[in-house]
Amino acid sequence: MTTQFEKTGECLGTLTIEAEPTAIESAMKRAARHLAEHANIPGFRKGKAPYAVVVTQFGEQAVFDEAIEILGPELYRKALDEHTIEPARAGTLEEVVSREPLVMRFSVPLAPEVDPGAYRELRMPFEEPPVEEEQVERVLESLRQSQGLLAPVDRPAAAGDILLAKIIANLATADGKTESIPVGGKGDEDGAVEVELNENLGGRFPGCGPKLEGIRAGETREVDFSYPDTFPVERLRAKAAHMQFNCLAVKERRVPEWSEEIVRAVSDKTTVEDLRVAVREALQAQARTEAEQGYAREVLDNVVTFIQHSRLDAELLESDARHAQAAPKRGGGHRSSGGAFQAELDFSVGADSGHIRLLRFSRLAPLRYCEGSDSCHHRRDGRPPRLSRTNFPTFRLQPRG
Repeated sequence: MTTQFEKTGECLGTLTIEAEPTAIESAMKRAARHLAEHANIPGFRKGKAPYAVVVTQFGEQAVFDEAIEILGPELYRKALDEHTIEPARAGTLEEVVSREPLVMRFSVPLAPEVDPGAYRELRMPFEEPPVEEEQVERVLESLRQSQGLLAPVDRPAAAGDILLAKIIANLATADGKTESIPVGGKGDEDGAVEVELNENLGGRFPGCGPKLEGIRAGETREVDFSYPDTFPVERLRAKAAHMQFNCLAVKERRVPEWSEEIVRAVSDKTTVEDLRVAVREALQAQARTEAEQGYAREVLDNVVTFIQHSRLDAELLESDARHAQAAPKRGGGHRSSGGAFQAELDFSVGADSGHIRLLRFSRLAPLRYCEGSDSCHHRRDGRPPRLSRTNFPTFRLQPRG
C-alpha cells in the first residue's frame, strides 16, 4: 500500500491511498460472502453461494461497492497511523480515483492550530445564594398543612371548605340541546365528588365558587356560568353552561399544631427546631445548585468573550456543532465519530452543554483541542466514552449516485 498526504487547508487534508492488488481481490471475496449471508439466493443456503454466483446475482459493481465499504476503513486507519494523523472528526471518502490499481482519495478534517491565550487566568467570584427565613416558614407551613384531616361540620359552607356533592353539568348547544360536561375529580360509588370551595371549584367550573358559599348539607343549587375564551379545553371556550349542585356534606380541613408526632410524620426529626434546620439546609443546597448552574453559564459566556481564534475553519466548526446536538447514526456496516463537546472548567456544565449556541460552541472549540476533550460515540447509557483507536474508524462513505 502506498499513501500520500497533502494539507489543503488550515483544518483539512487530502489522503490518497493506492491499495495492493491482492487487497481488493480479498475484499471482493469478503464482500461476496457478506452479501450471500444476508440474501436468499435460490439453490443455496445463506452464506454458501460461490463467488461467481454472487457476482451474477448482484452484479460486479454491487460487490465492488460492498468491498469498498469493507476495505476503505481498514486502509484509511492504516494510512492515518502511517502519517501519524489524528483527525478532528470523521473523514470522508471523496472519490475512487481508479479501480486498477485501486486508488481512493479521502478528505481528512484536522484539528485547528490555535492559541486560546491565558484563559485559565480568568477568574469570577461566586456568591453564595441566601435563604430567607420566609422561605423556610413557607415550607414548614406546607408540611404542617399536609397533615390536616377533613372533618364534617354542621354549618354553612365557607371558602376553603371541602364539599361532597353530586354535580350534573351541561353545556348549552346552538340547536337548543344540551351536552353533558364531565365532572372529574375523585368520586365515590354513588357518583359524589369532593371539590374545594374556591373561585373555580378547582378550575373545572369558572366563577361558580362564590355562588355556592353558604350552601348546607342536603341543599341543592342551580348555577349558570360561562367558560372564558381562554379556557384550556378548546370545545368549552366561550360556551354557556348550567350546573346542578347537590351538596351532601360540608367538611373543613383541621390542621394540627406542631408536635413531636407531627414532626415525625413529615421527617426523621423529633423537634420543630431540628426540622427547621433540615429545611434550611435543603433549601440552601437547592439554591446553591441553581446558582452554580447560572455561574457555569456565565463563566462560559465570559470565556467565549475572552477567546479569540481567527484561524479556525468555519465548515469544521459548524459540522462539529451539528454533531454535538445529535447522537451519531450508524449504518452501512461502518461508524462515524460524532461530536460530543464537553467543557471542563473545574466543574461540569451538565445539561447546559446540550443548549450551547453555535457561536459559543465555535468560540470554545480551542479548549476542546487544547484540553483534550474528545469527539466520540454516545454510549447506550447516554455518557460519552473517551476515544480510542479501536472505536475511532473516522470513515464515512459519501452517497453514490
